[in-house]
Amino acid sequence: MSELRKDPTTRRWAIIATDRWKRPGDLRGGAGKKVKRACPFDPGSEEIKKAAVYLHWEHPEKWFVSVLPNKFPALSYEGLPKMKVKGMYTTIDAVGGHELFVDTPRHRASVATMSLGELEAVLNAYRERYKFWMQDDRVKYVLIFKNQGKGSGASLVHPHTQLAATPVVPPRVLEELEKGERYFKVNHECIYCDMIKDEINGKQRLVRESRYFIAMCPFASRFPFELMILPKRHSSNFIDMDFDELKDLAQVISWLFKRVKEVLSNPPFNSLIHVGPQYAPNLRFFHWHIEIIPRLTEVAGFEWGAGVYINPTPPEAAAQILKSG
Repeated sequence: MSELRKDPTTRRWAIIATDRWKRPGDLRGGAGKKVKRACPFDPGSEEIKKAAVYLHWEHPEKWFVSVLPNKFPALSYEGLPKMKVKGMYTTIDAVGGHELFVDTPRHRASVATMSLGELEAVLNAYRERYKFWMQDDRVKYVLIFKNQGKGSGASLVHPHTQLAATPVVPPRVLEELEKGERYFKVNHECIYCDMIKDEINGKQRLVRESRYFIAMCPFASRFPFELMILPKRHSSNFIDMDFDELKDLAQVISWLFKRVKEVLSNPPFNSLIHVGPQYAPNLRFFHWHIEIIPRLTEVAGFEWGAGVYINPTPPEAAAQILKSG
């Protein structure tokens, strides 16, 4: 079984997952002759028919999005997250869930080329799986994330998203929660709500504003053309979205990724969703949001050593480039 190990000098966790190295890949480099394999996510795949825990159907013979248990999970579905302390070291059995969303049957599609109907189906699948994992008392946090393209950490071309349901709240999320709570105690307002108002008024870093959402380049962007999508209505929980908001979000995502593809020549990227923890789904000081990171630069020694990122593109310039034309 995989296990979570806590660094005694920080709050950082590492998952020691010995089975992950076995996963197949068609985006990995390396010597030797490449063997062409049938994609397990293509339409007609027996794996999808047998293993899917969720399917969104366009009609009885065609699905839009499917959700499968990861064959090489970083977290185990069985057991309890038992904590063990030995001297200064703490471990927790890595119990929870690790799922794959097959975003579309189309093998060579991308977020930029998917239809609004496909994107809406994917967002609805996210919502349904959030609801499912909220019923599991072993799980403290659910992180949904996407790696697309070589250099992003993706191992397969076919568009897919991952969900990790963990028995601990990740340190990055804890930091956001703590800063948000501290701001709320002083200002009696959600820090993200205030940020949304400031960005709409200033417009320097605002890339897109719709009826229900804004997309912006964060003030302290770590990476060139880093993006954040936030709902205008305060909510710490993704599943609070109604039908109109979900459709609006699909339109914002579609527009953004079309612009990223056009302006930045279709770079690899990572995207992720931060929500409130399972045990506190409705927080007044936290706002769920989506982060999008085009992989245009490499994280190097200074970033790893200092925890401070060097970004050669000011977010104000990135926002103007993305929204122009």
